[in-house]
Amino acid sequence: MRFFIITGVSSGLGEAFADLSSREADTTVIGVSRRGNRALEERVLDRGGRYFDHRIDLSRSSEVAAAASEVFAHLNNDEDSEIVLINNAAVEGPLAPVGQLDDRGIIGHVAVNLTACMLLSSMFIRFTQDWGAQRTIVNITSGAAQHPYDGMSAYCASKAGLDMFGRCLALEQEKAKNPVRILAIAPGVLDTPMQNRIRQVDEALFPAKARFVTLKEEGKLSSPTEAARRILSLVYSGSFESGAVLDLRTLT
Repeated sequence: MRFFIITGVSSGLGEAFADLSSREADTTVIGVSRRGNRALEERVLDRGGRYFDHRIDLSRSSEVAAAASEVFAHLNNDEDSEIVLINNAAVEGPLAPVGQLDDRGIIGHVAVNLTACMLLSSMFIRFTQDWGAQRTIVNITSGAAQHPYDGMSAYCASKAGLDMFGRCLALEQEKAKNPVRILAIAPGVLDTPMQNRIRQVDEALFPAKARFVTLKEEGKLSSPTEAARRILSLVYSGSFESGAVLDLRTLT
């Protein structure tokens, strides 16, 4: 039996992860998002899959902590099981130079892109401590964690923080009897609602906007479904070093 806990399933890469993984035999998918995805849920259930929807506002850290036990209640302690937590949910904004950023926007941004991932990972490890199941945490990162963009400091910083969190977590897990494997992977620039929102931002606030507009116009945005398929294949194979920070665009 395989279990997936996937955040940000309402659209884009998260929806693709949930849709593809739910097609596998003996797989249970637990979707986490603020507004849910009724169409996805119906598709999975119509084809006989197992899907559980949890509507959690990841920008509210207290809500994440309170709901985690309900999310993890779907898991089974079975040595033959595999459990995968995919920290996928993220927000792109606020996009503006430091000093012009909205204070509440900064707090909410970090809460979704970093704090929620740390909380869910910590509670996941605590909840499954001493379990015999194979466990993996996948953090969806970005090339922006390594390359600064003018007007994108919050996003770049939150993703860089997520990368380091995963590396530290992998180091800690080396001492565990049944260590959780950690993978951070950047999927590339995808054709998602997030990219659409980025292209609508005032260029005076986000000078790098032109690059993302050009990628769309030249048809260079990648498919969320294809990115999800490749990442899931890597997870299924287990052919990565725990703590690795990878870029899908550089993998063959």
